[in-house]
Amino acid sequence: CLAISVKGAGKTLTFACAYRPPSSPAATWSVIRDWLDELDCRCGGDLIVVGDLNDDLLKQRSTLSTILSCSNIVNHVRSPTRVTASSSTLIDVILAKTGLIDNCKVMTDIDISDHFPVCARVSLPRSACLPAPSPTRRWKSVN
Repeated sequence: CLAISVKGAGKTLTFACAYRPPSSPAATWSVIRDWLDELDCRCGGDLIVVGDLNDDLLKQRSTLSTILSCSNIVNHVRSPTRVTASSSTLIDVILAKTGLIDNCKVMTDIDISDHFPVCARVSLPRSACLPAPSPTRRWKSVN
């Protein structure tokens, strides 16, 4: 897991990336739940988590779905991210609070891995502060 916070215009945005191997023991989920809770509390602003957590969110009772139902974080990916001849799964996620992510797309036309790339746009409010004016000279009026 990796996380980085960016501060600017009075806001903090934390990006985090995580990978959970498919063969991980069940106890790994409590570590992931605690990590998400800690990030959400510590980041002091908005949080975006991306990664491959190897839990199929297309299944009704996935472990990750249960964890997310107890938080204010949702998965914005809605379609399968890994498709084979025998299966179709949603295991790659973009997790964030509602309203922070829009236009999330699984790019099924790009074949660079056994997972489809996923992209999204982050919706940040514009700063209410205007940039400070920089002094300039009018060269036409200089003799």
